[in-house]
Amino acid sequence: MAAGIEKPSLEAGGIEVRVGGRFDVTYLKDGEYTLIIPVPDQIADLIGRVVILWGGFELRMDLLIVDILRALRRKEPKGWRRRSFSQRKCLFKEIMDEYAKSMFPAETVTFRRIIESATDLQWQRNTVAHGYIKAKSIPDPKAPKGYSASFYAVGILNDKEVMVELDEATLEKLRHDIAHLGGNLMAAVSRMGGHLNTDSPELVIADKDLLQDALSGSFRTLPISKIP
Repeated sequence: MAAGIEKPSLEAGGIEVRVGGRFDVTYLKDGEYTLIIPVPDQIADLIGRVVILWGGFELRMDLLIVDILRALRRKEPKGWRRRSFSQRKCLFKEIMDEYAKSMFPAETVTFRRIIESATDLQWQRNTVAHGYIKAKSIPDPKAPKGYSASFYAVGILNDKEVMVELDEATLEKLRHDIAHLGGNLMAAVSRMGGHLNTDSPELVIADKDLLQDALSGSFRTLPISKIP
């Protein structure tokens, strides 16, 4: 059974924020206090999609590392799965460069681009997923107090503070960039005739198919993709 909150108004530091949400009364207890971070639902949804898509990419990168190490007849480095993403990415770069050059030269550039993209997206994802959410007031003539809240996430990169805006435009781009990261990886695997047994639900579709209008036909998923 859920208890609904119909967008109450919270005010802090002169910023008025409209909050909507639902709580399961099973977990509400007399004497306890509930922390609410008043991030709009659509922003919270996009943050979740960023996290899910990045996890999907990391899973597929790690599985490909295993397969390529076997193809190269190399032993898995001890404890490599417990290493940071940056360290695993270096291993991925090393073995994919070696494998692609000898077996699929045309894909060498593809994997280098994937690694370059992952390097840039990594810190943005980490900031969104692990950073602290903060808010600042911005002029808004439509708001009762004349100001509304703008949210952003703060993290640390190379001992320096970094920030990512938590607005729909920024998060939508990040979401799509990460989706392309995983999609391009799987497309390369497909072109090499491979398949990753992920046990993870996935659909990989060419953007040109998704750009079709309703009357242009239907899209198809890559043959390596499956719906469990």
